[in-house]
Amino acid sequence: GNNIFTIVGSRIWFTLISFIMIGAILIVLSGKRAVKPILQLTLATKEVAKGNFDIQVENKSDDEIGQLTQHFNRMTRELKNIEYLRKDFISNMSHEFKTPIASIQGFAKLLQKGNLSEEDKEEYINIIVDETTRLSNLSSNLLKLSKLENQEILGEKTVFSLDEQI
Repeated sequence: GNNIFTIVGSRIWFTLISFIMIGAILIVLSGKRAVKPILQLTLATKEVAKGNFDIQVENKSDDEIGQLTQHFNRMTRELKNIEYLRKDFISNMSHEFKTPIASIQGFAKLLQKGNLSEEDKEEYINIIVDETTRLSNLSSNLLKLSKLENQEILGEKTVFSLDEQI
C-alpha cells in the first residue's frame, strides 16, 4: 500500500513540476513577445530625441502597443514635416534679411566714396532708409510670430449670461 502512494505521489509531483516548467517557459516566451515592441519604441524614441525623424517602427498588432506604435509613427512624420518647414522658413528669412543688408551696404559704400550729385545722395539715402524700415518690419514680425507661437491656447470655456453682465 505504501508503494502505491509513493508511485502516485511521485507522479503527481512529476506532473506538477512539468506544468510549472511548461508555464514558466510560456510566460518567458510571451513576456519576450510583449516586451519586444516596447524595446523597439524605446530605441526609436532615443533616435527621435537625437533629431532623427525618419524613423518608423514596424507595427504588427492592433492592441494598445500597436496603437501606441501607430501614434509614434504619425508623430515622427509630423515632426519631420515641421522640421522641413522650419528649415525652409529659416532659409527664407535668411534671404529676406540678406537682401536689404546687401542693399544698405552697397549704397552706403557709394555714399562713402563721395563725388555724387545731391540727387543721387538723396536717392541712396532714401533707399537706405526704406531698407532699414524693411529690416525693422521683418524683425518685428519675427518677434510677433515668436510670441504667437509661445502663447498658450485657452482651452476652457465658461458659459455666462451676457444680460447679467450688462
